[in-house]
Amino acid sequence: MHDPIELLKTDLQGMTQQELARKIGISAQQLCDVLRKHRKPRGRILEYYGLEMRVAYLPKSSKGANGKAKRS
Repeated sequence: MHDPIELLKTDLQGMTQQELARKIGISAQQLCDVLRKHRKPRGRILEYYGLEMRVAYLPKSSKGANGKAKRS
């Protein structure tokens, strides 16, 4: 799985947020919001990395969040 936020952080090594935002085609504020997890990465950010967002609904396991079996 490719995490767009981690990809952004990697690309930020050696350039400013303003420079990366300009390269992607978004505002520096949008980039900052995504990096701070105030906004989800989408649109041009996903296009830049060749990614698409997919949502999946999976069945719950027979165990609860703590790893113990659920009571019936």
